[in-house]
Amino acid sequence: MTRGPFSGNVEFGDSSNFGNNNNNNNNNNNNGGTFGYQATQFIGNTGNNNNQASDNKNKYWKRNTKRLPDSLSTDNNSRNSNDVDDITILDDNVDDTSLNSSPFQRKKQTTKADRAARFGTTTKSATYEEMKQNRIEQRRLAIQNGLIPDPNAPTRLEDAIDFRGTCSTMCPEFEMIERDIQNGLDALEMDEQGNLDPSKAVKTYRRSAAGNEQPLPCDVRPPDVLISTLNYLMGTILNQQPLEKCHPFLRDRTRSIRQDFTLQNIRDEAAVEAHERIARFHILCLHEMCELDEERFSEQQETEQLRKVLLSLMEFYEDLREEGIEMKNEAEFRAYHLISHIRDPDVVRQVQTLPAHLFLHPYIQRALEFYGLMQRNNEIKETSSRRNKPSNVEASQNFYSRFFKLVGDSDTPFLMACMLEWHFPDVRKGAFKAMNAAYRQRGVEVEYIRQVLGYDTVDAVIEEAQIYGLTVDTVADEPVIRFHEKHLAKKGTFFIGKSC
Repeated sequence: MTRGPFSGNVEFGDSSNFGNNNNNNNNNNNNGGTFGYQATQFIGNTGNNNNQASDNKNKYWKRNTKRLPDSLSTDNNSRNSNDVDDITILDDNVDDTSLNSSPFQRKKQTTKADRAARFGTTTKSATYEEMKQNRIEQRRLAIQNGLIPDPNAPTRLEDAIDFRGTCSTMCPEFEMIERDIQNGLDALEMDEQGNLDPSKAVKTYRRSAAGNEQPLPCDVRPPDVLISTLNYLMGTILNQQPLEKCHPFLRDRTRSIRQDFTLQNIRDEAAVEAHERIARFHILCLHEMCELDEERFSEQQETEQLRKVLLSLMEFYEDLREEGIEMKNEAEFRAYHLISHIRDPDVVRQVQTLPAHLFLHPYIQRALEFYGLMQRNNEIKETSSRRNKPSNVEASQNFYSRFFKLVGDSDTPFLMACMLEWHFPDVRKGAFKAMNAAYRQRGVEVEYIRQVLGYDTVDAVIEEAQIYGLTVDTVADEPVIRFHEKHLAKKGTFFIGKSC
């Protein structure tokens, strides 16, 4: 769905495969090969062959006798009950000469060492296994040195450990090897040959879950590395790749950056700078990718992440103000936070408690103006099927034409207009309801509605009007929407053929 007729520019700031070992075994091509020995030597043969089978039994079968499975015999009548009935696993002391001459194959359990000898190993897998073992000792030492808390020992709040990361690269070495082994690399992290490029690998977001061990210091990046990682994502990846292609990668990696700040409880100016740039990225994506289908872009998920980033920023601003630190972009992101909850009166009450220099800032005043224009009094009353819907606001203006004019005003910041764009469907729905009540059986030109409601094309207006059940008259030279007719049409068909 198209959103609005505006455009602008925005600044973001500074900018495995294992080898295949085909081992063909050609020694078991005879009958019974699936069991590792030649079943025809002792089943299906009668008469003189019984003596040979008995000799073989006495020569090679030493101990651990087992009954021959019934599945080996296809015809019980063709086999004498005195024939060989017991199969014994060969003793390890039998020499290779007798084993090679035996018609029976040795059957044993395959160990890890056997698999390694058969298929070989790789440097990556060996390194990965070694690092997994080393991490056990690293975790023990980190707990012993007080770098991470002991999960088995209770800790008082005042004795909590101030956790800090020590990873000096964009992606921890252990994660790089692990994702390379497990084929978890993104295409943007590989070289031209499809192999891992350590200079391009960026730490992924991993959801916290019960039972997961706390990350080691070597798994978490300090603030300076997080800022340089964000510079790489916004300055290199975003500039070199189309947004649609790199968006999933950037969305996940910026989420990982926020997670590392949270793990270290860092709420300083560096955290504010990083979160502000990430918030701008999400806002831009909402504008640039809103017309894509759900399989390629989820507006709901993007909005969810944006609101989480803005909420973190609100907390950072409050904490820094208590320390006497004022951030220069606070008014801008306070306004974005208000617009992201534009139908929530509690957010407006929070804005009213801000210091005067913030409350009177042009960003916040413009956001408050949009807040007033967004309120409606023709919202359908909440029912069980429409939970959590905005409530009607008494004495609201329903001033939809003023709303879209203000969006296109030159004094409205570009990113603020991008945020307002995701509210367009709700404003237009209220506008159609107001028009349907005001224009009694009067046709309104579609072109006029396109201009008033900020549509890109006439076809978009007609499509949305038909969704709401409005009558569109395309017979005239200019398409016309006839309001207040769908209910009359229902009544007209009801009274057809009725006598007075």
